[in-house]
Amino acid sequence: MYNILCFGDSNTWGMDPKTLTRFAPEIRWPGILKKELGDNFNIIEEGLVGRTAVMSFPFEPEACGISYFLPCVKSHAPLDMIIIMLGTNDFAYGASPLGIARNLARYIPIANENATGVPGKKPKILLVSPVKITKDFEKSPFQEIFGDVDTCIEKSKVYGNYVKMIAEENGCLWADSANAAGASETDGLHFDEKGHDALGKAIAEIIRKEF
Repeated sequence: MYNILCFGDSNTWGMDPKTLTRFAPEIRWPGILKKELGDNFNIIEEGLVGRTAVMSFPFEPEACGISYFLPCVKSHAPLDMIIIMLGTNDFAYGASPLGIARNLARYIPIANENATGVPGKKPKILLVSPVKITKDFEKSPFQEIFGDVDTCIEKSKVYGNYVKMIAEENGCLWADSANAAGASETDGLHFDEKGHDALGKAIAEIIRKEF
């Protein structure tokens, strides 16, 4: 059995943009992944609302992804693949897309140098460029935290390319979630049910080619 870890923010946790509650397991993209890949794959969900790649909110320190990543991967080891989709929430700090991507690269040695893979192997790492924010983000209750909507839109447009660059520089796999799914019209930030379904199926195709 292959162990696949999905590490991300509210779009991995499965926030419903309409109700702000959590989609059922079979609706969330990791759940779609599990259905698509079958019983030979163990899909591990590690999504958290508000999780950042590296930044830390003073009132929510547990949301800093890099701080939790090592105990997370070691607790779920051995891992055959780690999927990381993070960075959107870092925009709330005014961080630059390139800066966020460069910090995302810090995850890679943590995964590679701490015996998190199966014996004798390092886990495959799939970096996924997160959702592209749209003008509908103006309707989101989270917009005040992020600030200017147009700035967030522009940052999310270019961030994906920097994630691709980091993946290529470090020998990781890469996928752009925007090629499969867009943000919902409800809040311009989170995937709706169709988005989760499309993303789960797209990532399943990548995994099939690797295993």
